[in-house]
Amino acid sequence: MSTMSYPLTDSATMLRRNLKRMLRYPGMTITLVGMPIVFLLLFVYVFGGTLGAGIGGPSGDRAEYVNYVTPAIILMTITAAVQGTCISVAMDMTEGIVDRFRTMAIARVSVLTGHVVGSLIQTMLGIAVVTGVAFAIGFRPTAGVLDWLALAGLLVLMSVAFIWLSVPFTPLIETIRGLLMGTPIGNSAAIAVAWCTVIALGGYLWSKQLFNRESTR
Repeated sequence: MSTMSYPLTDSATMLRRNLKRMLRYPGMTITLVGMPIVFLLLFVYVFGGTLGAGIGGPSGDRAEYVNYVTPAIILMTITAAVQGTCISVAMDMTEGIVDRFRTMAIARVSVLTGHVVGSLIQTMLGIAVVTGVAFAIGFRPTAGVLDWLALAGLLVLMSVAFIWLSVPFTPLIETIRGLLMGTPIGNSAAIAVAWCTVIALGGYLWSKQLFNRESTR
């Protein structure tokens, strides 16, 4: 076996571990998938008539609003799944299993990769369920085959980006827990501050660029 194949093999093992944990404890998956569905049904059936009229004019109704709100609910599904990644990584860090992994002859990146790929599968499942519910209550997109393929690719990329971003959240959780409960913080505080600074600075520069570009039109 080549040296490059070890991280792939170890990552596959960690992926199987995370998938088995999802099957053994389905409550997290049900919560992460169910929450966007609840919001979808709430917005469509409670507010859909009024807001649909605001979108489509006097002839607008709930059908107008379900087409408008479904893309936002799909994005909410991705962000909800990110919470599951944060929780699962934090649980591994606090339960000591990561310390055991560090003593084993495995690629360290495989632990995080297993979490990320497992969460990606969980996210795709959630998106499929939410989209199915949206179709059932009247969602009628006009997308063609190529549009759907492009959308699928974009959703996968978006999910991977958000999920990997959630993995640095562990130092934030450890720092908050340490400050509130008096547990050891170690270098988590410095890492948390560094990540917050990088994310905030990146968001500021990107937002400023987009704002300036929009304002010149």
